[in-house]
Amino acid sequence: MTITSESEQGIRKPGRPRSAQAHKAIIEATLELLAEEGLQGLSIEDVAARAGVGKTTIYRRWPSKEELVMNAIHELQVDLSTVNTGNFRNDITMLFKSTYQSLKAHPLLEQLVPRFIGEFYSHPEIFQTFLKQLVIPRFQNFFDMVEQAKAREEIRNDIDPTLVMDLLAGSLYFHLIVTRNTMPTSSVSPDEWVEQMIDAVMYGIGTK
Repeated sequence: MTITSESEQGIRKPGRPRSAQAHKAIIEATLELLAEEGLQGLSIEDVAARAGVGKTTIYRRWPSKEELVMNAIHELQVDLSTVNTGNFRNDITMLFKSTYQSLKAHPLLEQLVPRFIGEFYSHPEIFQTFLKQLVIPRFQNFFDMVEQAKAREEIRNDIDPTLVMDLLAGSLYFHLIVTRNTMPTSSVSPDEWVEQMIDAVMYGIGTK
């Protein structure tokens, strides 16, 4: 996981110019406190203290903590390589192992995902920002994989790509958020779990 500066993203900086170092410190402090305390427990005062800046420095650019959090989400970047082995099961296995490993390699992101999901009702604008930044950009790649698998007659032609995504991604997030935390003594390794989950789904959607 990386945090990109606004200059790198080509976003105009409102208000007074800020140093890149201070901006990065504020964004990192915001994400850390959001992961630790959630949006309700996060305050501008705590962000300022952790970032080593004054409150007015933050308020000059972000009038509210909600706007600060949405800006911080916009600067989150997680690289997931495109997979195309010519075999759907292999493709999704590599994709989901990479996703699992990426989350485990970035504990802060792993903590943030449940926080973002938890804002679905109370702060839908933050949930939508999370979706647009980290989730939706990956949809088209996945849908293309499903359509290619249909063309190769690896999966049933009547299967809705969205249903395939629900089955696979839903299983992954439920496992990460619920199962792994309630049954931490499971002897199944992450890679083994991915293989077993995909085989179970493929049994239902496959043509063989």
